[in-house]
Formats: sequence, structure tokens, C-alpha cells
Amino acid sequence: MARRKIPGTDETYAAAQRWVDAALKSDDSLFTPGSRIWSPEVIDDLWDRFVEHPDLSSDDFLTKFRRQLAGADPAGPDTIQLAGELLFIHFLIATNVGGERKQEVINCVLSWSIKPVAIPPDLAGALDMGIADGGAGIGVGRADYLRYLLEFTRTWKGIPEARRDDALRDPWTFKDLAYQIDGTRAWGQLEALLHLVFPDSFERIISQDAKKKAADRFRSQIANPDPDQDKLLLQIRRQFEQDPAWQEVEDAHILWIPVDEPRDTTQWGQFIYWAKLFYDRADFDEEERDYKLEVAESLRLTKDHLFSGDGGWPTELRKAFGPPNNLTDWRNHTPFVEWCGAQPYSAADVLKRFWSADTNVTENVDRFFSDLPEQAHRGSPLPIASLLLAAVNPTDWPVFRYEPFRIGCKLTGQVASGTDDGGTLYGAALSFWDRLIEEAAKRGLELRDRLDAQSVVWCVTKNKPKDDWTEIRKRAFLAFRKEAPPVIATDIYRFIRSRGYRFPDSLVTDYLLSLATKPLVLLCGISGTGKTKLAQLVAEFVAPQTVQSVVDTPELELGDTEFVLTLTSKALNHISFAIPARVAPLLPRPEKGTGYDIDVVLDGQTVDAHMNEMGYDAQGEAVGLNVMFREDFRRWLDDNSVQAGDLLRVAVDEGEPPSLRAELVRAARTQLKTPTAHVAFISVRPDWTDNRSLLGHLNPLTGQYSPTELLRLLLRARRHPDEPHFAILDEMNLAKVEYYFSDFLSAMESGTEMVLHDSADEVIVELDGTLVTVPRRLQIPRNVFFTGTVNVDETTYMFSPKVLDRANVVEFHDVDLRSYATGVAADEGDGDFRLPEGADLAALLKHPGGAYEWARPSDFAGLSASATDRLLEIHDLLAKHNLHFGYRVANEVARFMNLVAKHVGPGVEAEALDLQLLQKVLPKLAGNAARLEEPLRDLDAYIAQADYPAAPGAACDLPRTAAKIDRMLEALRAVGFASFVE
Repeated sequence: MARRKIPGTDETYAAAQRWVDAALKSDDSLFTPGSRIWSPEVIDDLWDRFVEHPDLSSDDFLTKFRRQLAGADPAGPDTIQLAGELLFIHFLIATNVGGERKQEVINCVLSWSIKPVAIPPDLAGALDMGIADGGAGIGVGRADYLRYLLEFTRTWKGIPEARRDDALRDPWTFKDLAYQIDGTRAWGQLEALLHLVFPDSFERIISQDAKKKAADRFRSQIANPDPDQDKLLLQIRRQFEQDPAWQEVEDAHILWIPVDEPRDTTQWGQFIYWAKLFYDRADFDEEERDYKLEVAESLRLTKDHLFSGDGGWPTELRKAFGPPNNLTDWRNHTPFVEWCGAQPYSAADVLKRFWSADTNVTENVDRFFSDLPEQAHRGSPLPIASLLLAAVNPTDWPVFRYEPFRIGCKLTGQVASGTDDGGTLYGAALSFWDRLIEEAAKRGLELRDRLDAQSVVWCVTKNKPKDDWTEIRKRAFLAFRKEAPPVIATDIYRFIRSRGYRFPDSLVTDYLLSLATKPLVLLCGISGTGKTKLAQLVAEFVAPQTVQSVVDTPELELGDTEFVLTLTSKALNHISFAIPARVAPLLPRPEKGTGYDIDVVLDGQTVDAHMNEMGYDAQGEAVGLNVMFREDFRRWLDDNSVQAGDLLRVAVDEGEPPSLRAELVRAARTQLKTPTAHVAFISVRPDWTDNRSLLGHLNPLTGQYSPTELLRLLLRARRHPDEPHFAILDEMNLAKVEYYFSDFLSAMESGTEMVLHDSADEVIVELDGTLVTVPRRLQIPRNVFFTGTVNVDETTYMFSPKVLDRANVVEFHDVDLRSYATGVAADEGDGDFRLPEGADLAALLKHPGGAYEWARPSDFAGLSASATDRLLEIHDLLAKHNLHFGYRVANEVARFMNLVAKHVGPGVEAEALDLQLLQKVLPKLAGNAARLEEPLRDLDAYIAQADYPAAPGAACDLPRTAAKIDRMLEALRAVGFASFVE
């Protein structure tokens, strides 16, 4: 079953069925049964006011909706109630809007009636949970979503009753009716409607792109996949829902779209992704909001007692700062509460000024700081001041804690401005919370106020992963906070998307199989299409990982008397540390030129230290404190195997004399894997005229060899023959390729050696920390794969036939900005031309014999009969015009097609041939109209299986080649010359 199966959703599905009975089976009402609210005449009236008379102003939805319902002739109670019930159905599925907010919007609309009604209590509860993420359309697309629902029900009422009955019995008939209504800008509402009416037949996925991904991901595992996407998803669910992997998670929907792939990969998008997971929980208010309002109410009562002259207000204040308050540190607020009790008159004056101030809040906080005596707080008074503001308005002025604010800014890429304590810092926090509300609204998460914003910031930055989350979700959350290594993708397509890039799956497959065919691929096209990034991402994923130890220093939440000493390598050598300015006032200042000894308790062991001034300014004022440890501290470090990156959490114990208490906090050390040693990225320069920039050279004066990054890669590949290595030549045609790369082309083809030097003496270079010999001659290791990126403009050189004949030329010609705007590549998730999930790409790049080999005659002999026949026919056609290809191209085309048949499947033979004609045959065709027009026309007619020009809609199973030929023919007609490279 596709239903969501967690507590509370039964009410949601019951409410949906109640609407079906009231609105689709009759003309009844959802809120007031027995009233003809969903009748054709009431629907028509709302349609006329809402759809036929759009409000195009920039006002918010509710303002415009109210004007539309008012109109010249105000809407009657039934029409307004229909509007409220329509909103109820619109909101019902959404998990990204809280139940209270849903009710608030619906009740606001209902209140416009002269006979307002209320949402029945049982239906109000159905709004709390939700079923699926409503996406941004729930917020920014509400008018379009309501328009679709209204048009659907309006059309529904005009359908014969017998057909309506059939549609309510058969989900696929209902789907056909739903799709007859224009879903432009409201596809999410259409998909939501399908699930609400038939929750056992349609997945609770309201994104069409997500449905396509889900279907494509599992299509290959279904024996007879249904061509209808929704029916295929139902097949998939029925086949897999008994699998334990589905049962171990809260809902199987997580398997459709892995949680380590937030669709919005911006810093704000990822932050809000996690914020929403906390905010949508049924216990969010109970855990994060209700008790804060309870504390605020206690402070309001304290305020009332104070202003009424009740001398018992300090007692009320003490209660307010007690349980359930955990918003301020007891060490911070206890001195304040005790000062209020000991000096009630002075404290009353301070609080009255603070609570009755008519200045802006930041100025009020600054004045509170200046009014508060030093003995009334320990550390910053800002948490106290911000909590006291809750007595005035807890939803506008939440309590401030520095650590969540700092971490939140870091995770969202914001600058933690206003770091000076006081009103400036609190103002920065208010701005951050406001920005969070704004960014969340753009992404379909409606936070009610700053208190919600403060709460989700705390959740995302400080809370542990929830116990009921799956393990992958827990790991992804900790990786987002940099508290765990990233979740590693096991699929090249998902890996690329996880890095924020979108390439059609068919293009990624083509590139990989082209490398496996012959390790020289040219990625050719206009600038800015992602050619270089595709090569880098594939290399990063495929290349063996080099392990590096990475220190992950923990973020510590500190009390007002605590600070952190970071044990860097330098600090471990000099064992001297600066005392942070925040806590320095808690320690005595030595007189100029003097210092004093201080005891430090290290995990129960006392060591000696000396405190002195760090220095003095021009006026002779001290600029800071410094603590210097002695040898017993160094011994303690050795005994406890302390390493660079570990921390000391230090607390100041005020007394006579003061002392320090320190606790060792060890940093987490993770093994980070990087492919750097197996990838060389080379930026080609226009002045390259020989291969020295690639292979280096021997200095005849010094006898020293000047190595290059590529030479190191080649030497490294020789030492590790079973591991793939990648060389990426960026903007390869900025210089003439034949000048600096011809030795490589010959060596690749014939297996000959390239000359590095002619020295009779041994020549050595450093490689990965060791000295290795540079040979006089070097054969290109067969585990090195070359990719050249090629931009085509007036600053670059064209390739010669020698180069084109030895490479697969993959075009980056199409730019689909519409798909780019949605964040999804045009054929992303294409299940037909895609490697199996989890395919071993390193093994793919090896010849079946085990060694790295390139195309050979046996590949051509292994080609299927149908593919051989078509390749021969194309060869014969081109031979008539002396444009045919040789044995090498035939072998390489065959190897590519055999790899496709083995790793993708036999059903895509035509697509494989199409790609190879495009990448191996057409690139060599260049010339004027007299030379090219007739052969191109013949080839076009053969491909279209019709006379030239082919009739519209003529059969063609080689569409890429046909489209390229058409463009070349257009160039011939326009300028009299054409070439593959445009």
C-alpha cells in the first residue's frame, strides 16, 4: 500500500474520503453536512470570482483572495465556505505546513462570511500530520493549485453520473479525467489529488520529476514494466514492499528518493531541508515551543507584579528562571536572580526601564547592559536580556544563544555580523531569523514567527538525529553538520547529482563507455556546458581513493565561565595560550611587568601555570592575559597521548586565589579518501609548441629533470597498473594539438615509447615522498585515460583528421535552460541507456581479458549480425564518395557497441550505433558543398529510410546522427562549408 503509515495519518485519509463522499459523490459539505456547498452553482460562483476575475497585484494571497470574494457584490456564505473547504483539501496532503498554520489560513477565509462556520474538531486534527512534502507550490503556487482543484470539481459536476461512478471505482479512469484538466503550474495539486482519492494505487509523491526518478530507478528490475508510470510504480511497490529494506524504515517512500540527495543543494536549501524534518514532527511544539511560551507567561506575570507594586515580584522572577526554563545557563542567570532578590529596588528600576522602553529593541538591550551591575551576571548578559524580552513579545523577540547562531550562520554561508556583545549582536540574530523565515517560505516551509525560526536553528545545530530516523538519514544529517564523513554514493549518476550537477544519464553512460572503448575522449561544444566538470566528477568517482587522516575538531557549547584552548602543533610545543577576552575579566589582572602563579586541575591532577599580561598598548593599558604552563603540563600531555587538534575545555573557578579546571576533549579523526593522486588536471596554454609542458624536460646545465603533473601521473600509473588514472586536458585546442600531443597520439596507437631524455646518467625525481627514476623512454601505461575539453570559438584551433580519427568526440551542443531551471536534466534517470546501479566502473574500463586493452579485430568479429550489416551499408555508402572509414574506426565502433550490449543491454543497439556514427564517423566529414552535399544527402536518406528530404515523421532510429547531418546541410546551404565541429 502506498499510504503513509505513521500515527495520525489515518485521520488524514479519513478526511479525504469524507471529501470524496461529500463533494464527488454528492453536492454536500465537508464542514456542515446537509448543506449544498459543493453544488454546481456555488462552484460556478467561486469560479467566476476567483478564476475569471484574477487579482494581478503584488499583495499576498489572502489579501487578494478577500478582494476577489468581496468584489462589487460580496460573496454569500456558501461561496466563502466553499473557499474554506477548498483550502482544506489543498492543505490536507502537505507535511511542509504546520497544522496550526493550515487552520489559521482556513479560519481567516471562513471569518469573512456573515455566517462563519468552524472547522469540525475531527477534521482540524487531520491537518496536523500531512502525507507528503507539498513543495514550494503549497506556498508560492497556492492560487494555481486552487484553480486546478476548482476546475476539476467544476468539470466533474458536468460529467454523466455513470462515468463519475466508473471513475470512483477505477483509479486509472479517474487519472484520465484528472489529466484532462490543465495542470500547468499545478502538477503538484494534480498528483496530490490522485493519492488522496486512491491512496492504495498512486504513490504519495506529488513531484512528477520524482515519480520519473522512482520509476526509472527500478524499471530494469521489473519483468514486464508497464508503460504507464503510475502503474509501473504500483508494480514496483508490490514486488518490493515485502523486502526487509522497506520495512526497516518509517515509510518506504525513502527508497524512492534517497535522503542524502537534497534537491536544493544551496546552503540555505540544505539547512531548510533538515529544519523541515524537525518542524514537521507532530511533537515539535511540545518539544520546542510550548515550554518557551510557558516561560514567557511566567515572565509576563513577573512583569505585572512588578508594575503593580507587588513586592513579591523577585519570587516570581526566580520561578520564571527555574524549570522548565533551559534557555539560559544557570551559571549565567543565578547571579542576576540573586541580585534582584538582594537589591529589589535597584533591580526594579532597571527592569521597569527595560520593560517599558519605547526605543528600538537593540538600543534597549544596550541600555540594559549599561544599567546592569557587574555582580548581576557571569559572562554575557545577552541571554538574560533576550529572555526578559519574552515578557513583552516571545514570538518576536526569542531568547539568544551564541553557539546556535554562530553554527547556523556557518551552515547557511552567512557572516555572523554583530559579534560585539549587546544590541548589535541581538540585532544580527533577529536579521538571521528573519532571513531564515524568508528562505524557508521560498521552499515551501512556512514558519509562524521568529520563535519558530529560533527553534529550528537550535534543532538543526544542536539536536541529535531523531531515534526514528533511518541510519542513512542520521549519517546524512551529521555529515551536513560536519560531524561525520559524507554519505558516499555508490552510483555514478547519483554521485554526480549529489555534487549539485545535472547531466543526462545517457550522456554519462556514453562518456564512460567511450573511455572504455579507447582512452581518448574529446568533449566538444560551446563554453559553459559542464564538459570539464563531467570529466572531473567521473575521475573523482572512479579513481582509487588515497586515504588522508582528517581532524574534526568538535564544536563545544560553553558556559559563561568556560573557554576552549585548541591544542595546535605550535601550542603543544610552546604550551602557552591566550585567555579569551570574554572570560579574562573573571581573572585578576597582574600589575604591569608582573604575573602570578595559578593552579590548573587537569582531570583531577593539579599542574602549575603562570598568568601574565600579553602586552600593553601605547597608553600602557594591558591588551590581554596569557597562561603559560610548565613541564608537569607537558608530561601530562605525553601521558595522555594528546594530539594536535584536541581541545581543553577550561572553566574559571573564582575564589581566593582563583584557579582553572580543565577537561581534555579529543577531536574525532576520520580517514578522508581523495582521488587526487590518480587524477591530473592540465590547463592547456596557447604557447605550447612541443610536449615539454606535458612531459617535462631535463635541464642540461643542472642535470635535474623538471617533472610535470602529467609525468608524475604516468610514472604513478606504471607503479600501480591495476588502478585507473585520469588526465584531463582543459581547453585542449587553445594550442595546436598536433604540436604538443602528437607523440601521445602515436604512442597510444602503436604502443611505441616517447622520448623523455637522452642522459646516460640516472635521472631521478620525487614522487609521493620517494625518489624514482625517470626512464629515457616511456610507454603510455594502458591504465591512463585522457579526456580533452574543447571550446569552439575564434580563439581556438580546429582538429586535424589524425586527432579526430583517434578519439571519440562527444558533443555538448544542446542547452536545455528550461530543464536547468527546474534542476533536472532533460533525460535524467533515463532507464534505457544507463549502467546498472552499483556497476564497478574500474572493472568496466578493463578489457575482459583483464589487462587494459584497446579495440582490436576480435571486437569487430563479435559484433551482432544486424549491427555489422548496418555498419557495412554505411561504410559502402560513404566509400562511393571516398569518405569511408578504416579498420581502426570499425574496431572501435564495434567495441563500443559490444560494451553497450554487455553493460547496458541488447535493447539499445540502435542508440549505440547512433552515438558511434556521431562520435567516430561524422567528425571526419568537413569541406565545401561540392564535396559534402551529395554524401550527406545520401547518408540522411539512408538513416531516415526515405528519399531525401525525408517526409515529416519518417521512421528514424538514429536521431542524433540525423539531426547532426541536418545541421551540417544547413551550414552548407548558408555558407558553402560545413564541419562536424560547430
